Amino acid sequence: MTLFEIELKKRKGLGKAMATGEVSGQKTAEIAPATGKLGVMVVGMGAVATTLIAGVEAVRRGLAKPIGSLTQMATIRLGKRTEGNSPLIKDFAPLASLDDIVFTGWDIFEDNVSMLMGALRRSPEASPSQLLSALNQVLVGSASFTTCQVAYFSANGELVIASAGHPPPYLNSQEVLLPGGLPLGVVTGVDYEETRLYLHPGDRLLMMSDGVSEARRPNGELFGFDRVRNLSNQSAFFIADAAKEFGQEDDITVLTIRRLPQAAAVA
Repeated sequence: MTLFEIELKKRKGLGKAMATGEVSGQKTAEIAPATGKLGVMVVGMGAVATTLIAGVEAVRRGLAKPIGSLTQMATIRLGKRTEGNSPLIKDFAPLASLDDIVFTGWDIFEDNVSMLMGALRRSPEASPSQLLSALNQVLVGSASFTTCQVAYFSANGELVIASAGHPPPYLNSQEVLLPGGLPLGVVTGVDYEETRLYLHPGDRLLMMSDGVSEARRPNGELFGFDRVRNLSNQSAFFIADAAKEFGQEDDITVLTIRRLPQAAAVA
């Protein structure tokens, strides 16, 4: 059963493409089983890319379930609804295993790609604070630094979050005050504090990159945190589009996570 609803919007000013297809009649086709490794090329190691990679790694290690994943948790109905034949898509179609996925990436700071991806793979740490400290040690001495936020969602609604200079999240449109933390890569030996929250069924958490608040009009006016707070009850798509129209200057990523009402029965 799905416990959380996740909505993610990324704005990079790129065009959109869509492909559709239909299958009709009684013809069937056999799909050969997946073999070997599945390479995933990630262009730009920003918030979306690192969230994807970290999520896959968490699932591989048994630390989380792939909530929101169509291929891993969704089902497909075979035959009539009354027959109750709805296997998982991954059990019906011969998809590649998550263990067979190999990530590679490109970024304007080429050294950061290999360092961050390698650190995520090698780090034995599971808690948000320890993972941030491990990533910080990897980036110290590199050509740049980055803000980061790590959050761990439990099925019972508990949320553990740690931040490395990242914009604060909003819980039900209220800003969550997190302990200050230096961005990754500034100095060595940084300890990051964790904040524990509880998401009740229906609660909604909003997280975003600094590209939202730092959107700027030609006259120099910033989008700012006041506008973010006023729009914090809107969808990720609405907020991202509003910041883009205001004057996008950096990547804009907005993520919302809502605990579903039926999660209480499961927990």
